[in-house]
Amino acid sequence: MPRKPRRDRDGDAHHVVLRGHSGSPIITSVDDALLLIASLADCFRRYAIAVWCWAVVTNHLHLLPVGPIAQISAALRDASSPYARFLNTRTGKRGSFFQDRFWSKPIGDDDYGRTGVVYVVRNSYTAGHVKSAEALETHPLCGYAPLLDDDAQLAMPTDVDGALRLFAPEPEAARRALRQQVGDSIGQWERDRGDRSLEAILSTVGGARGMPPEVLRSRSRHSWVTDARVEVVRLALVAGHSQTAIARALGVTRQAVARVVQKLAVEPVALGDGWRIRFAG
Repeated sequence: MPRKPRRDRDGDAHHVVLRGHSGSPIITSVDDALLLIASLADCFRRYAIAVWCWAVVTNHLHLLPVGPIAQISAALRDASSPYARFLNTRTGKRGSFFQDRFWSKPIGDDDYGRTGVVYVVRNSYTAGHVKSAEALETHPLCGYAPLLDDDAQLAMPTDVDGALRLFAPEPEAARRALRQQVGDSIGQWERDRGDRSLEAILSTVGGARGMPPEVLRSRSRHSWVTDARVEVVRLALVAGHSQTAIARALGVTRQAVARVVQKLAVEPVALGDGWRIRFAG
């Protein structure tokens, strides 16, 4: 049966996530990441797509592109296919490299736009690539620097003005607001890591695995989403939450949570996504 077409509206900005197959790494070095970024940038320019922000981490990438979803999809296809063939040839692997279909959601208003930019920037921190908000400002695998500094190199075609207008009419005020919100978001994520509430668990697992809580609550059956839900269930049970409360937080049935519980040996686990590239800072 052919796939249903995406229902995203043409002309919107979108939040796009492209992941490695079954959560496997899409980069094994900084050079790999720079090659992928260059390929994406070339294809976005060819399709006249600009982004508000982007980030590449170990096993996935985030993009906030602006334009028709059909052109965004074509640009991602043209960029990811040769990169996947190159990596598979180099490593001697066969089969799918990326998850078969990228996740996307239209950014319908400025509030979601601001949240999206801050979330994408923060991803490099929650993935363990940098150790501070200040280090994010010069991190080479994140599109934060061009939003803060007019002289920063544009690794991707970036709609800097459009991104900054989400935060304030004047660029300098917008940059101050952006810095403040990124710092606040990192601080909140760190506080959530020690919080046993369901919302904090969703935030922490989502941050560590590079997906917003809304993806965890979606109907997606991608393995990378279902694996994250299992982690939420495990941590929530350890924290003493009932199966009914967990089901309500995830937007699933209690029976679905019960099936997960039957397969779990419930014990405390450390959050994280396994192998990571480490950067200075």
